[in-house]
Amino acid sequence: MIRHRVVFPIFIVLLVSCLCASLSFVFLLGFSTISPDPPDPPNPLPSLSDKAEKILAIEEGGFYDANLIVKTINDQVYSIRVGGRHESWQIGSQIYRIDDVACQQKIEKRLEAVIGRTTDCREISLLGEWCPGPTASFAIDSNGDLWEMFTEIPCYPILGLFSAFLGAIFFTVGIIIVISRMLFHKRNAGDPSRKVIAA
Repeated sequence: MIRHRVVFPIFIVLLVSCLCASLSFVFLLGFSTISPDPPDPPNPLPSLSDKAEKILAIEEGGFYDANLIVKTINDQVYSIRVGGRHESWQIGSQIYRIDDVACQQKIEKRLEAVIGRTTDCREISLLGEWCPGPTASFAIDSNGDLWEMFTEIPCYPILGLFSAFLGAIFFTVGIIIVISRMLFHKRNAGDPSRKVIAA
């Protein structure tokens, strides 16, 4: 009976703590989705000597870093490091690794709203440290110029850790309340071991 009185309140506290952690995660996720940071506008990349014709590949680099490889109308291949910093265009190689995919339709529409019609559009999810890196999108406009745009995504690991921390706080406070109430009732009821058993 005593064991039941101890285990059941702890189970309720654990259940409530898990529910609070889940609700806080859903709230934080919903808030970050409903009120995201304003998207960065497209920015032009350094100009090439020739007009760009096709994005051949985007290779993953380090944190928030990638290597963009393009072909010009004169069949020349160039590469440039993009993401955290820009370097000058370098003569590229015909051997490369493809880590990118075609741009999402909504991303391509955002680009075209600023730069006009695009002839090619590719994107890649950059590698982050604690949080996932942004989605980097690259496009060629009708003039053969290259553009880049970054789209931030919610930091799910940090949201999860914060929600778990809130759940741990609720659990600790709940356990303290349960133990305090048990000690209070025990003190008021007296020590059962001292009760005299009637013959």
